[in-house]
Amino acid sequence: MSVGAGLGCGACDLLALTRPEATDFNRAQAPGAGPFGPPRLLALARGAVLFRQGDACRAVYAVRAGGLKSEVVSADGRHQTVGFHLCGELVGLAALGLGRQIGEVMALEDSQVCVLPLRHRPDPMALPALLQQRLLAELGEALQQAHQLQILLGCSSAQVRLCSFVLELSRRARLQGLSATRLRLPMTRHDIGSYLGLTVETVSRMLSRLHDARVLEVHRRELRVLDAPTLQSLSATPERERMAGRHRPQHTVPPALPRWEAGQTRGPARGLGPEAGV
Repeated sequence: MSVGAGLGCGACDLLALTRPEATDFNRAQAPGAGPFGPPRLLALARGAVLFRQGDACRAVYAVRAGGLKSEVVSADGRHQTVGFHLCGELVGLAALGLGRQIGEVMALEDSQVCVLPLRHRPDPMALPALLQQRLLAELGEALQQAHQLQILLGCSSAQVRLCSFVLELSRRARLQGLSATRLRLPMTRHDIGSYLGLTVETVSRMLSRLHDARVLEVHRRELRVLDAPTLQSLSATPERERMAGRHRPQHTVPPALPRWEAGQTRGPARGLGPEAGV
């Protein structure tokens, strides 16, 4: 989906998702026809809330610049990070069917979102065909990410969780036509830890180890994947290997980080302390 920072609202692919079928052209010309109003661009400062858990579904959003995170709020007020929304991705599609937001979304940094406001709550089956397809794709993507996170939190080491997280960011960047090896993280180490069930110190320590092992090059919020095959190997879980037909025993530990000769070992990565990227 194209939502590049240099484009005006008229060039955004979000509009194409809402265009009616040719057979509905005459009906769509009526004033106020269709569930969506004209799109607009919204700027969000770091920490600003796009919508809160339980809010009525009022719009569909596309991340144009920056990044957002989703949190769920428990009855006692605790916040748990459950997802990230990166540049080019849609936000709020799941709420179209429910009529309300299932979590809270806020800006990880100064961001821009394209807002497609709803005139009324639509019947999902009456949405334009392209938007129906995107809705199904987004829901499938969300289920895949939720399944992966459930596996990681249930049986994996910190190493596997973090390596899998980096690979997931790489995959999503590739889907948006961006570099899969040069990644910019809009989220802090604390956000990553909340999502993966790790402490911020553990996240920083593992990134430092991956940097020293020349698997990643890390500088604050900039990541460069140097050794994708090793990163893939370090992300292996028993569940994944069983699915691949290798039947790895449950008790088998993930592979250790590669050891390098003393003369090859790099110094500590810059900006990897718990405060890095905050």
